Amino acid sequence: MILVKLFGELKHRNKTFFYWGLFCLLLFILALVFTFFDHRQLMGINVWVKPSKFALSIAIFLFSMAWYNHYLPHDNKTVKLYTKVAVIVFIIELLAVFGQAARGVKSHYNISTPFDAMIFQTMGLAITINTLFVLIICFLFFIKKTTLPKPYLWGIRLGMLVFVVFSFEGFTMAAQLAHTVGAPDGSPGLAYLNWSKQYGDLRAAHFIGLHSLQFVPVFGWLISQSNSAFVNRFGSLLTILFAIGYFLFVSFLFVQAINGKPFIHF
Repeated sequence: MILVKLFGELKHRNKTFFYWGLFCLLLFILALVFTFFDHRQLMGINVWVKPSKFALSIAIFLFSMAWYNHYLPHDNKTVKLYTKVAVIVFIIELLAVFGQAARGVKSHYNISTPFDAMIFQTMGLAITINTLFVLIICFLFFIKKTTLPKPYLWGIRLGMLVFVVFSFEGFTMAAQLAHTVGAPDGSPGLAYLNWSKQYGDLRAAHFIGLHSLQFVPVFGWLISQSNSAFVNRFGSLLTILFAIGYFLFVSFLFVQAINGKPFIHF
């Protein structure tokens, strides 16, 4: 029942993102089903695991932005433009990831042929455009008036900022054409996530940093629901401190990975 209400609200807030998010959830399920019938391996895991992760992440992202953008003026031209741009960006991303999986080759860090290099570079350009738009949306939350409780507003602002920082952290992986530090990609990893259990893996900081887009705003919203006089007085400060702590934690994971240390050592 709660899920039905949530989806109904998402549809009300942004139909485009809602339906594309549902489509991505369908792709997520489809990719998981493919793993039972297509047993090809790439870098030590089934070729359809990565597409499933991307489809799920994109769905969560679209639902999140549908929720937040509703708080901005509905006639804002930037928000309207971003809705169209985001759909194009993620069509490109999904076509690349699913298409390369079908071919049995890597979508990321793959420059083995001019065609593969073009796909990798196009994905990088597309996701950079999306990240820059999120930064602009974040700026709008700083300058536009809203009726949101201050802790929640700060949660959205800072959640987006941390998202942008660790989205650009992806360039570190692109620069070295690998996500593993200390060994070639493909070493034994955590279940499904596949983060290396033996070496540094830059994907951990990238993943957790990107999901600041959910964790930090949710913290701010929870703080704003409190009836405590102390929390009501210092709610914004508590949200800001949480965001700083979140950023420092993910930064620690990044430094740890750069030094060749795994997220969790086995």
